[in-house]
Amino acid sequence: MTNMVEGKKDIDKLNTEKHRYGSMKFTDYIQEIKADSTITESSAERLYNIVSKDSFKKEDVREYPFFRKGRHSIRGLTDVINQEVLGIYAVAQFSKNGQMPLIIHVGPTGSGKTEMGKLFEDGLVNYLEENPRYTFYFVDDGKELPCPINEDPINLLATSRSLIPDNIRKEFIEKGGKNLCRTCSNNYNRLLQKEYSKFEENQEQKSKGSGVEIDSEIMEEEGQSVIYALNNVVKITRLKPQMASIQLTHKEFPNIFERVIKEANRGILNIEIDDTKMDDIPKTNYQLLLKLRDVSLPLKDGSLMTPDFVVFLYSNRDLREFLEGGDNNPLVDRLYPVFVRRNLSYSAESEIFRKNDLPFEHISPGATEVLSAFAVGTRINVKNSHKEFDEDDFNNLLDIYEKYDTGLSLNDVEKEVVKKRLPPHLQTIDGWNTGKSSGRIGRELFSTLDNQYACLTLEKIINYLNPAFLTHKDSVNSDEDFENTKYSYSLNTALKLATNIAFARLSVSYLATAYEIDGGIKKIEELFSYYKSLLDKKIEFETEIDVIGIGKVSIDKELENISKKLNAYDTSFENFNGAIETYKVEKGRFPDFLELVTFRPDIINLDDNMKKYLPWERITDRGEINKEDKEKYEKLKNVLKDSLGHCDECADSIIFVGAGGIY
Repeated sequence: MTNMVEGKKDIDKLNTEKHRYGSMKFTDYIQEIKADSTITESSAERLYNIVSKDSFKKEDVREYPFFRKGRHSIRGLTDVINQEVLGIYAVAQFSKNGQMPLIIHVGPTGSGKTEMGKLFEDGLVNYLEENPRYTFYFVDDGKELPCPINEDPINLLATSRSLIPDNIRKEFIEKGGKNLCRTCSNNYNRLLQKEYSKFEENQEQKSKGSGVEIDSEIMEEEGQSVIYALNNVVKITRLKPQMASIQLTHKEFPNIFERVIKEANRGILNIEIDDTKMDDIPKTNYQLLLKLRDVSLPLKDGSLMTPDFVVFLYSNRDLREFLEGGDNNPLVDRLYPVFVRRNLSYSAESEIFRKNDLPFEHISPGATEVLSAFAVGTRINVKNSHKEFDEDDFNNLLDIYEKYDTGLSLNDVEKEVVKKRLPPHLQTIDGWNTGKSSGRIGRELFSTLDNQYACLTLEKIINYLNPAFLTHKDSVNSDEDFENTKYSYSLNTALKLATNIAFARLSVSYLATAYEIDGGIKKIEELFSYYKSLLDKKIEFETEIDVIGIGKVSIDKELENISKKLNAYDTSFENFNGAIETYKVEKGRFPDFLELVTFRPDIINLDDNMKKYLPWERITDRGEINKEDKEKYEKLKNVLKDSLGHCDECADSIIFVGAGGIY
């Protein structure tokens, strides 16, 4: 037979030419199967290949880069993603045995269920652009008779009650072939019988010297003449990938169910459940879903469908009732539940806020981080803790979750904390259905601003979280204004972060102006990079360094000199170095100077020059300042605008909030 590699090249050429989605001969399709059997894989198998590609294990956690890329990327949710991949693997294995298990995503609003569905859709469509699937149509006297359910051409070789020899049928059944649908089975046997009779007649005439010579490698194998006959009655076409969605609560669900199934093109069928309407779902909808448990679905048009799609069911309700029995769980014997918790990584949550298209002309740097810290904090259930919680425990847990979900190393104690509070395959203590979603926070914040949409400043966020914080009052008049304070730990963490962000940016801007450092913020970061390089040399047991214009200088002396320029030197010199090392251990990398000061604002030495640079108390109280101070104020503001990404409004906010930290 023709070399398989050459045959594969010919088919690759066919797929990349202008007839990419045109027809091909059945014998060419067989050559492609022999060269690459993955084209017969089910959607579940393909989806598992997609999501598991380039996965790697880091310590006890397997990371799947597929979920971290693209416009619908998911940050955090490490344990959920691992559950998801296991579920897809289970579906792929069951589908090989002709079973139809279903994956159900169970989780609160804003936990990322819809994003996962979109990721799978994009992933499958992109994959199928490079790794084709095929369907077929029959040709009967020039008339095209397509398969009503776009089934795989391999079924033409594996179907029972056909002229295909048993040894060939067995080979292609092992590659995933099944029986044809009822419509195609009737057409297949009728047309093949007619074509095969012509073929046998030609062979007889050929033996007498008058038949037509058939040029086909397929003829070299005994019993495959029937396959050659298929060339004349079947055309193979490339199947365009498609994913279909339907809401279980859609009032026309029974009428559109079968049409949506066909639209899925042997891809993924998304069935969305709205838990707010669960009690109103007609039983007829569940009866239709019951069909999905069976290998074959009899459809209204008379065709018999063998499903080749993964079904994702979305629910925002607690699944326990759904799984325990009764009329509401017709699919329980086929469900693979994936519990999707809300995010517990504040850096990941910050990405979600940025995706939300908040209606502001500008968003102050650091603003989404503060909102994220608050949102994630509300999801930590302190009542169900294994011990009495205090604020230090709370902040420690926030940091552990952040490290876990961003792939940083955990010590043994931290691993136990994660296992206890985020158990695999179960609803979690934290992040399940507690706390606030990003969407809700965004809507609440938007409603409090009274058309002040120009910039989302730290000041506006703080005022939304706790109005008493900025007005220096012990309380506020409205109970509604103070609604968020029931999350006291989360509130305190967010307010502290907002203050740290403002103080850090104001401090670095002060350094760039008060000391008139040439190059501003950039020069400060260069000085800090130099400082870190000196620490590395010291670790390598070097004791001196060459300084241009001076000569040999003690590394300790040079470290002291640079730290003074950075205003990070006080009586506790090791405080600065300790902060750098702690950041490196916790975050897995060296910080830049602005990150370090935000992380540990206590490294800044509040000397007299800084305290007297501006009347911080007057700025904090929104009081008037004199002309000279206004000039200094504008210098600070310009640095914030030119070097740190602030607009006029949020630069003022940074100075106002940061002034309180200095004062």
